[in-house]
Amino acid sequence: MEPVSVNPLMFIEETRVILDQLDECRKEKSRLQGEVKQLEKAAASLDKSISDAINTAQRRRKEDIAAGYDEQLGVCQNQIKDCRAERAKARADAVAEKIQRENSHLEHENTEIDQQITQLYEENSVKSVFKKHWLVILFYPKRIQDWLFVSAAAIALLFVVPLFLILGMQNQPLTLACTLFVYLCCVFSGYLYVLHRFMFTHQQVHLQAEELKARLKDNTKTMNNTAANIRKSQDETGYNLGGFDDRIAEIETQMRTILAERKAALDHFEEVIRQEVTEEIIEVNAEQKNELTSQLEEAKKQLADRTQELEKLESEVTNTYEARLGKDLMYRQKLAGLESFCRENPELGLEQAIDCYRSTKK
Repeated sequence: MEPVSVNPLMFIEETRVILDQLDECRKEKSRLQGEVKQLEKAAASLDKSISDAINTAQRRRKEDIAAGYDEQLGVCQNQIKDCRAERAKARADAVAEKIQRENSHLEHENTEIDQQITQLYEENSVKSVFKKHWLVILFYPKRIQDWLFVSAAAIALLFVVPLFLILGMQNQPLTLACTLFVYLCCVFSGYLYVLHRFMFTHQQVHLQAEELKARLKDNTKTMNNTAANIRKSQDETGYNLGGFDDRIAEIETQMRTILAERKAALDHFEEVIRQEVTEEIIEVNAEQKNELTSQLEEAKKQLADRTQELEKLESEVTNTYEARLGKDLMYRQKLAGLESFCRENPELGLEQAIDCYRSTKK
C-alpha cells in the first residue's frame, strides 16, 4: 500500500496500521505452522495405526489358515504315536512269545534237572544246610573261581579273624594265646567234623548234584543269550507287524498331503489374501485418511498464502515506511512519541519533523 499523503500524522497512522497488519499476519502464520505440524503428526499416527492394523490382520489371517492344517497334523501325529506304541507292545509280546518258544525245551530240561536234584537229595537224606552250593565248593573245589573262594574263606578264618583278636587283646597276651588256640581248634575240628561226618558220606551225591547244577547254569546262560539275541535282532519276520506299518505309512501319506495343502494355502495367502486384507483395512480408514489429508492440504495452502502475504507486507514496510521513517522509529512507542511531536509542531513537514524529533532525543 502506498501512502496517500505526506501529512505526518496521517503517515504515522498508516504506519501503525500496517504494523498491526504485519503482526497479525505473523501470528496467523505461526498458528498455521502449528496446525500443519499437528495435522502432519496426526497423519503419521494414522498411517502407523493403519500399518499396524494391516500387519495384525495379516498375521491373524495367516495363523488362522495355518491353524486348521496344524490341528489336522497334530491329530495325525497323535495317531502315529498311538500306532507306534501299539506296534511296540505287539512286538514286545511277539518277542516274548518267540523267546518262550525258543527256550521251551531248555526250560523243560531245567525243570527236570531241578526235580532230579531234589530227588537225589531226598533219596540220600541230605540235610538242607549241606545242599548249599558254596558249602560244596568249600570242600570240593574244581574251577579257578572255586579255589579263589576257598582261598578267601581261609584268609578270613585264619588271618582276618585272628588279627582282630590280636588287636582287641594285645594287652592280655595269655588270654590272647588261649583264645587263638581255642578258635583255631574249633575251626579245624569243625572243618574235619563236617568233612568226615557229612561231606565224605554224601560225596558222590554232592558231586552228582554239582554236575546237575552246572548243567542247569549252562542252560540258564544259553536261555539268557538266546533272549538277548532275539531282543537285539532287527529281523521282525513272523511278528505280524505289517498291519501297524501299513497304518503308519497311510497316516504319513495323509500328513504329506496335508502339508502340501498347507503350503498351497499359505502361498495363496501371500499372493492374494495379503493384498485383499491390506485393501480392506485401507478402505475402512479411507474416509478418515482422506479427510485428514484434505485438512492438511488446506492448512498448507493457507500457510503458503499467509507466508506470501507476510513477505509482501514486510517488503512494503521496508520499502515504503521504514525507508522514510528509519528503522529506529518503526516501533509503536517511538511512533507515539513522533506523533506527539508532530501535533505540537503542525507547521513541520514529515522529514523536518523526523529530523527535529531525533535531534531532541540526542
